[in-house]
This record gives sequence, structure tokens and C-alpha cells, in this order.
Amino acid sequence: MKKICPILVIAGLMLTMACGKKEQTLNPDRDLSSAGQQAKDTVVADSIEMADSLAMADTTDTVPSPRDIHGIREVWRERTITLDDDKVNIQSLAKAFCMHYPGFSPDSALLDYLNGKSKTTAVEEQEYVVTLEAVNGYVAVEATTELPTGTTICFWNKRGGRKLMGVWMEQTSETEKPQKQLLFYDYDPQTKTLTPQAKLVDELERITKKFKSWSLRLPAEGKDIEIMEFSGEESSDTYKCTYYTWKWNGAAFHFDPNGHE
Repeated sequence: MKKICPILVIAGLMLTMACGKKEQTLNPDRDLSSAGQQAKDTVVADSIEMADSLAMADTTDTVPSPRDIHGIREVWRERTITLDDDKVNIQSLAKAFCMHYPGFSPDSALLDYLNGKSKTTAVEEQEYVVTLEAVNGYVAVEATTELPTGTTICFWNKRGGRKLMGVWMEQTSETEKPQKQLLFYDYDPQTKTLTPQAKLVDELERITKKFKSWSLRLPAEGKDIEIMEFSGEESSDTYKCTYYTWKWNGAAFHFDPNGHE
């Protein structure tokens, strides 16, 4: 049996340890490089995630204006409106509303007029005409067609400088079902805000629930709202219009059920 020289064994162990140490000296460089790449990847990933988050925030904060009455009906109860103008009159109130809902074409046309354009203006190839009764707190914009489409705005004075603003909107076309909506807002002079008054709108819905077909007129003169009920077939002997009055007493409306033709 051959004897192994202890010196050779020790030499071999030292050589092995030296090689291992050499590898350990090289490994930290590879680890640092890998860590650096991971850090770089993390920064890039964080940047992408932050950009995505900002993009999502911008998309969330940017709420498009409804383009029809149905869209306005869906959101108006939750949206207060702030006046930027120090003057409180029908022009400033109407402008604040139209700036909030410029996607609806009649509102866009009225906004053009309130910003200094003529009483006759066109939006999306449709011509509109504006009627302003500033002394009576009344303004209306109507499409120059036989089909009723437009926005009417007026206000009633209340105590303490508060005002009740009414907005009546109609939208009619030859291809779609007619849309109509009445909105109410309470104006607070302390905060310069218009707050939706949903209870009044709900009351109108209860009044007109029994009507098969109806419309209304906000007052260009006087204080009362006129509600029209249509019955029978149009363009026939059975067709008739019954008028009802929704009376304003200075603080609230009261419906008179005694209609007249």
C-alpha cells in the first residue's frame, strides 16, 4: 500500500482553499452587478407604475360633460355648481350652469351668447336663438326647428339673498324618444354655490305621473310655472291641452289641481 505524503495533502488543501477564495473574491462583483441591475429594474418598474397611476388619476378626475338630457339626469343630483362672477343675475347663474354642462348643445349655444356672441348661433350645424329677459330673471335658448329642443333658465328671489334657480331642458329628434327634465338649485350668497334641490324635482314627477304626455313653461313674466297636459290623438278632434298652475308663494310651490283648457 502506497503512503501518501502529508506535505502533498496539505499542499493540495491549500491550493483548493486558494481557488475557493479566488471564486469568493470574484462572486461579490457578480452579486453587485446583479443587485445593480435589479435596482435599475425596480426603479424602471416603479416609474412605469407611477406613470400608470397618474394616468389613471387624470382619467378619473376628468369627468366628461353629458351630451344629452339623460346623461345630465344621471349626475346632476350629486353636483354643486360654484359661481365665479361677483354679480348674481340671470346671466351669471345661467353661465355657471352652462359651463358645468357644455356637452349639451343648447347649453353650449347659450354659453356662446353669454360670452359675447350674437343671439343667433350654431352648434354642431344646428342653429339656436337666445331670448333674454334680464329684468325678469329669464333666459332661453331654442333650436330653430319645429321639434322643441332647448334650455330655459329663470330664478325666484328668496329671503336672505338666496335664490331658487329653475332649469327646463327639452331634446327632440325624429329618430329618438323625446327627453325633458326640470332641475332646481338653491343659490347661497355666502358660499356662492348652487345646490341641487332634488325634492322639488321629485314633487314634479309625482304631479305629472298620471299624465300620458306633458310639458311645461318657466315664467318669462310672473312667478308661476305652467304645466300642460296633452291628451287624445294629435291632429284630431279628440286632442286637447289642459293647463295647470304650479304656484310660487315666495318660499315654495303649490300645485293647483284645477286645470283649464
